[in-house]
Amino acid sequence: MKNLQKVFLVLCVMGLMISCGSGGGNKPEKVAVKYAEAFYKGDMDALMKLAPKDEQEKMKEAKPGELEMAKYLMAAIAEKNKDVSGIKATGTEMSEDGNSATVTIEFTKGDQTKTETVKLEKEEGEWMVTDMSGANIK
Repeated sequence: MKNLQKVFLVLCVMGLMISCGSGGGNKPEKVAVKYAEAFYKGDMDALMKLAPKDEQEKMKEAKPGELEMAKYLMAAIAEKNKDVSGIKATGTEMSEDGNSATVTIEFTKGDQTKTETVKLEKEEGEWMVTDMSGANIK
């Protein structure tokens, strides 16, 4: 049970992390949208590419059973959110030093429009997602 909690925590930190490649470009908005798309599709590989390096290392060190549980949880997230669509960035707040940003994204689920906040930080010149929170869609 303790390992399950650890896997879930890593998933939340990750999955509360997107890009194709090593950060998804130079705009935090693009990375935030890619992350949200991957999260709602349950695409753990895409999420990992957008996670900070230390979170990527934690997942690499996970035991096989923990990885299977993480994949199971991601599949459940995808099933629950299969009708999420129209994900777009609607606002960005950049830190003074330009190394962190908070992006507000908007999306629809069924007939509801929801927003989430995605926090990102630059790591080796690429934007990485450090947190995604706020939707709580049931």
